[in-house]
Amino acid sequence: VTSELKVFIEETITSAVSFWLPYIQISKLDIVTSEEDTSLIHEIQISISFIVTSTGSEQTIIIFADQDGIVRIE
Repeated sequence: VTSELKVFIEETITSAVSFWLPYIQISKLDIVTSEEDTSLIHEIQISISFIVTSTGSEQTIIIFADQDGIVRIE
């Protein structure tokens, strides 16, 4: 996984969230690849922390993906 792919993923997520979910503010977005962390079972881990602006509540979701697509969301 190249750094260009990580930038593409980040831009895609932030763009989609701002368009489709304008009441969500991403506070932190981390993308880790299996090349960077050899303990990962999947090829990529995307962690998104966000705030729901109307309530101020903060949530974090973690997405695990492989070449075949999304494997698991926590």
